[in-house]
Amino acid sequence: MYFHDDVYKELPERDLWQLLLLGHYAQNKIKGKYDDKNKPSPIYARGFCQDGRRVPTVRKFLHSKGLISFSWGTDDTFIPEEEACENLLSGSMKKPEFNTSGYITKKKEYSYSKEETIPVTDLSQVYKEVDDLNAYEVIYVYLHQKDYDFKVFTTTTHYSGNRRNGFSNKKYDSYTLKLYPVSALDTMDEKTYTANSETFARNHAKEILTAAFDLKFRALHDDKEYMSLKEVTKRIWDVENKMRLLRRTLKELKVLQRKAGGLGDKALQKKLMSTSASYIKRKAPLWLNSKDSEKKELSLLVCKGAALTLESTINR
Repeated sequence: MYFHDDVYKELPERDLWQLLLLGHYAQNKIKGKYDDKNKPSPIYARGFCQDGRRVPTVRKFLHSKGLISFSWGTDDTFIPEEEACENLLSGSMKKPEFNTSGYITKKKEYSYSKEETIPVTDLSQVYKEVDDLNAYEVIYVYLHQKDYDFKVFTTTTHYSGNRRNGFSNKKYDSYTLKLYPVSALDTMDEKTYTANSETFARNHAKEILTAAFDLKFRALHDDKEYMSLKEVTKRIWDVENKMRLLRRTLKELKVLQRKAGGLGDKALQKKLMSTSASYIKRKAPLWLNSKDSEKKELSLLVCKGAALTLESTINR
């Protein structure tokens, strides 16, 4: 919950200060009730504005509204007045949105930009952290607690190091309070199963086609699209094209085999190398303005002779 989040950008400054205080108040109330592993954090004054010199102004305003207890100008925390905050909460809330699709989007491994859509395999992937809610959302959740399932999730981090330093094979557990709408839990298992079965179908063409049509499919690639007639038609065209090319390649290889059959490997190589040399000399004048850099360099070599290059460019 940061004062510079986009969701607050249209708010007047003082309205923002009030909203943030109410949000922190609601957040700490929720954590105090459902999080038995972490203590609620103090409400730090520095989290209300970018310029620390404005903190006394923020404190003075919130105190004048009766929302915080009196504190000295050097105090970096705000202590909310419960009754005053409770009276204002309902006017500043918005229902949070949750992922109920059965799929999640995550960054690809070893990639900083590309994302992939994968099926949910664990409900912890769709539960949302209380700390990730903005002020409007956390206030709504606080006022509608019965509509949400709250759980504390554990993350265990293992550390291995030198025994001399006294920390070999140690682990650290961190705890995160998350929530999910109770109304969506009943259907989430079904959607998760559906998402996983759809993903399996897309990645296992031979198995699913064999089961669907009671025919043995052996040659289709699992990594190719096969679920739309348009893609199937395109693949047929691609395969037929490759077959025509393969048939032509086979014919030409047989011709080469027949022509070279009476020469032997050494005579064959000698014939091809001498042919290449005479062919290049014959074509060189025509290649002087060629867009093919290899042909152009050969034409210059033949027509002008080898030149001593004093400068070179390297592109990395």
